[in-house]
Amino acid sequence: MDELNIAIVDDHQLFADALKNVLPIYGNIESIITFTTGKQLYTHLESNSIDLILLDLGIKEGDNGFEILKEVKYRRPKIKVIVVSMHTQQEYISEIEKLGGNGYVPKDAGAKILNNAINSIFMKDVFYNASDAAFENPFNTLSSTENKIAKAILLGNSNKQIAEDLFRSKETIDTHRKNIYRKLDVNGIVDFIKLGVKYGMVSDFG
Repeated sequence: MDELNIAIVDDHQLFADALKNVLPIYGNIESIITFTTGKQLYTHLESNSIDLILLDLGIKEGDNGFEILKEVKYRRPKIKVIVVSMHTQQEYISEIEKLGGNGYVPKDAGAKILNNAINSIFMKDVFYNASDAAFENPFNTLSSTENKIAKAILLGNSNKQIAEDLFRSKETIDTHRKNIYRKLDVNGIVDFIKLGVKYGMVSDFG
């Protein structure tokens, strides 16, 4: 594989800098440049060559990660894009694939897995294996709304409080809660909390 020109698009500068510092350890890299917005990336692409973009979904200013992915694939379809994100729900990963993303790696996967992903997409064009472990977490079967409610329940909020916070009726939250328990195959709050502890949801959000 030829040496790569890599762009990192992430508005968390500490993470971007850490990634920039660790990737050269694995070689095959000509240059690494970081951007915090899609606009900065688009401007750079007008007059510079990029082989690979490592993209976060949660860009807050301007285009979000999905919009950046779509725009890059429209402007420069040959550029490889790996999404590096904390969002592990299957709906997110399916959308990444739909928009032409070449790979997905969870942010907590480690640099070695990311390096494997980079090597893989230039040999096989895609790399989604790193996300397989994420699907083992039953919380990743929940919709984005259900995830918000599940996290709120784990924080000890009542259905009434959650309804007020999300501007929904209590009856709607009651229904969501039943669906969450059904999807996670738990019989009540005790089992639900145990499952949350098992998969790190309580430590992450409690």
